[in-house]
Amino acid sequence: MLKSLRNNNEVFRRLNQYLAHLLVFIISFYQTLLPLFLVFFLVVNLIAEPWNNRVRLFKERKWFILIFSSYYLLHIVGMLYTDSVHVPIGMKDLETKFSLLIVPLVVLSSNVINGKNVYDLLKTYVVGAVLAAAFSLLISTFTFIETDNTNVFYYKLLSYFQHPGYFSMYLNFAVAIILVLIFHEKGKLNLRYYVALTFSIVFIYQLSSRMGVIILAAMLGYSIMYLLFPKLKLKTTIISMLISLSVAIVVIWLSSGYMNRFDKAVNEFEQFDESSSAGSRIVMWKYSLELMKERPLLGYGTGDVDEVIQTKFEKEAFVYAASQHLNPHNQFIQAGVSLGLIGMLAFILPLILPFLFFSRNKNFLYPLFAFIVASGCLTESMFERQSGVVFFALFNALLFFTTNTTNHPLISKAEKSKE
Repeated sequence: MLKSLRNNNEVFRRLNQYLAHLLVFIISFYQTLLPLFLVFFLVVNLIAEPWNNRVRLFKERKWFILIFSSYYLLHIVGMLYTDSVHVPIGMKDLETKFSLLIVPLVVLSSNVINGKNVYDLLKTYVVGAVLAAAFSLLISTFTFIETDNTNVFYYKLLSYFQHPGYFSMYLNFAVAIILVLIFHEKGKLNLRYYVALTFSIVFIYQLSSRMGVIILAAMLGYSIMYLLFPKLKLKTTIISMLISLSVAIVVIWLSSGYMNRFDKAVNEFEQFDESSSAGSRIVMWKYSLELMKERPLLGYGTGDVDEVIQTKFEKEAFVYAASQHLNPHNQFIQAGVSLGLIGMLAFILPLILPFLFFSRNKNFLYPLFAFIVASGCLTESMFERQSGVVFFALFNALLFFTTNTTNHPLISKAEKSKE
């Protein structure tokens, strides 16, 4: 009987790992399919881990689970002081953000996914992200042949599967994984990594998301500094990185549809253009911070926040934002208006935690992930869509398993040399 149970558990464990690979692969493609595959993955995970093990692991990791899910739990509290008229809106918001609660609770209370197999999951994610970009480019190429319109290679027309801001975040995380894999190779040349890196750099630029390009530049700059100073002996890696960067720069420079969105953004800020993408953000942040000052501790509540923000925009005659029904386009401010300083703290804490892990085991990937998400949240309310919620909830839980595994492939060589 016990042997039969063990065999069944092993079958479900393998099935859950296959589903995990499928889940991280499709996350860069159609978002409508993502909730379905996420449900399959979580249900099988619940079956695969024996209940006594799950209880034990929950007790060992309960504080991490609480930290990762606290932002969602505060949204439940925020429903208590939501106006009854807006309860349906609040319930919809809870549905959108549900992954923030259920993913860490299920994944961290099991060892089906662990420090040994998460490495392969991250490689599968890179394949999915790069293929999604390749398919998008192919579709844009066919469109260009039909229309002779070069704009199809930029921004929303290039990002076929989802909003370019989110896709830039996905690809930047793929770049972070590739960079860490390159560093791990100890100077060996793996052509696949450099081809994927070059393509991803060019594609992120073509997506024309300003924050996406800034995040990319910051990561590449950090990577070059990391290589030049403590790793000068890795000549093969340095040369290959420089070649990859050079090719990417040349492709970008030769781009026929070059769009200097940074100069445009500067002009919008200087002219304080409320109807522009960049200029409107400054105004939205200003008015949203004014709302936050009125209720600094608990905010306006889960269901009321949207109505409160729109009323503020209308009161201030901010026609562009009111007509477009825009949110603050900053997740930190969004959290503050909705749930006050307590909610903002609950949102920030999981983004700080990876840097505390870094000081212990020098795992570069987890802090890079937190940096990418936090930076994206400065100019977008990333957690108001499932595209951002599921991405963060899933990979935050998975990357947790890279923090306590001394033999994990993604831990830096400097740390391994000490062992």
